[in-house]
Amino acid sequence: MKSFIKNLQEHINYVKLDVGTLAKKADIDRTNLNRVLNGKIKEMKLESFLLMAPDLYPNWTDRRKKIREFILACESNLNVKKGLSYCQTIGEYQLMKKLIKKHINSDKKEKINKYLHLYDLYNQRNLSKLEGEGLQRKLDELSHSKNVDYQIIVDMLHGFALYDSSNFMAMVPYSKKIDQNLPLVENAFIKKHLDLQHDDRKAHINLFSNKIKECRGICNSIIRSAPEDSVIKAKALSCLGESFIFENPFQAETYFLESLKLIKRLGITTYSKMYRSIHSTLAFLRIEYGIHVDKIDWDFVGEAEKAFFDAKFGSGVKARFYFENLKKQGKNLSAFKLYYLFFVDRNDIMVLKEALEKFANNGNVFYSNLVTRLLIKEGVK
Repeated sequence: MKSFIKNLQEHINYVKLDVGTLAKKADIDRTNLNRVLNGKIKEMKLESFLLMAPDLYPNWTDRRKKIREFILACESNLNVKKGLSYCQTIGEYQLMKKLIKKHINSDKKEKINKYLHLYDLYNQRNLSKLEGEGLQRKLDELSHSKNVDYQIIVDMLHGFALYDSSNFMAMVPYSKKIDQNLPLVENAFIKKHLDLQHDDRKAHINLFSNKIKECRGICNSIIRSAPEDSVIKAKALSCLGESFIFENPFQAETYFLESLKLIKRLGITTYSKMYRSIHSTLAFLRIEYGIHVDKIDWDFVGEAEKAFFDAKFGSGVKARFYFENLKKQGKNLSAFKLYYLFFVDRNDIMVLKEALEKFANNGNVFYSNLVTRLLIKEGVK
């Protein structure tokens, strides 16, 4: 950190920025900022540096580079915790990985070692290395903690594990626990980021419960309050897009494309679980309505959606092979896959009824509309 602050002071002098103005932007006393720059205060608060960063580095690429350098230079336990929460909100998954690697199992970081291990699980899910039942097993091995923000992240991860398994109804109790604990988080910066992350989950819970107005309200709130270039904003745009799937497919497509554009700008396209998920949802939308199917980016689309496309617009051979292969492997079909399967053999209404039942059992009222609409179209009551 000493080297970073030395370079920071040189940069301030070089670009002739006023320390008093920077202190005001950072919401700290001018004297304290001078003490930081002179090395009398060991480490600046992360949030103070983030507030100054736009004035220090007007270019977004330069600013992002310096924020990464600052976070990696952090040594105080609180700044490391802040850095982890910031990385999760922004989508700085590789930076989080480096930060965890630097401090995990360090004797100096014994007090936050549990926290580092927990964020390691969080990041493994971000990077598609751990999800669903595998994540649930890891969480079950953890002991309960009296630390409120630690317990909030544990409950968030339980929610993610259930989301991965399409068990949306079971997410609700964890969400309620987080609602109770969030006001108890003492640090304002960490609370702000946990609030945004939790709001993202609440938006999805409302979506699946078919509470569209509430879902959109939360999504729009995230979009207004989240950092401009952040993965949490991209998630809100995507969730907002999903809420329009039945009401206005073209509006839904617009939001999905905005979300993907933002994720691409953040540079997390190749390894982000979310990037592939949004591409698959966008592909589903386009296949379902037969709009812009020529624009589907198949490199990022799931095999199920590829089978759905073949069943609707191709020969159906690839789709049939896909589902027969799943049957040979003894795999249970999700509600979505059962819906896709119907288009391979349109005579099997029971497949649709099974899909509807699965959507209902999972607590996914919103997407059960997909099957209900088709059953009505097929003349089934």
